Amino acid sequence: LFWFESTWLRFSRVCPWCALSPGGRVLAAMPIGLIFRYEARDVRGQIPAPPSVEQTIMSGAQELGIPKDSFDIFDRYGKIETAEDLQRAIHMAGTSDCVIQVKEHEHYRRLRGVESRHDDVDMRLDSIEKRLRTNNDSLSERLEAARVEAAAATKKVADQISQEVMKNISELFSSRNQLQKDQRIIEEKLSQID
Repeated sequence: LFWFESTWLRFSRVCPWCALSPGGRVLAAMPIGLIFRYEARDVRGQIPAPPSVEQTIMSGAQELGIPKDSFDIFDRYGKIETAEDLQRAIHMAGTSDCVIQVKEHEHYRRLRGVESRHDDVDMRLDSIEKRLRTNNDSLSERLEAARVEAAAATKKVADQISQEVMKNISELFSSRNQLQKDQRIIEEKLSQID
């Protein structure tokens, strides 16, 4: 036991991230927590006890609001796949927060890109539909105004026809009748001459 304790004490001077003595006493403060770094934001999470990659991934998914199977976690030394990798990341953080990089799988990134473009297209479609409704309302108003104007113009033309053209037509009819009478008179006189 003495050899183990003395070896551990020498090792603890060399490795400042070691936090527990062989007897289980805390010698140094453990990291405050995990920081999940995802895109441009950092989200704080809890270090699972005992360190478990699955629990860490579930915690990250819950904190970030993304599906748990859509990403992998990395520290500055590489991908965290096993509990030993996670313990390495925690121990290398020392007394500061353990920063875990979250890298989303390519197909999920593409899917989010498609969803983003879909949202953009939906917004543009809503804008176009709104403009169409506005244009339809405007077109209906203009069409109604054109109908009223056409009705007024038709009434005006009908009034002109009844006042001027009908007057001229009645004069022409009376003139024709007079001409026919004159023609009959002339024919009668010509027939008397013959």
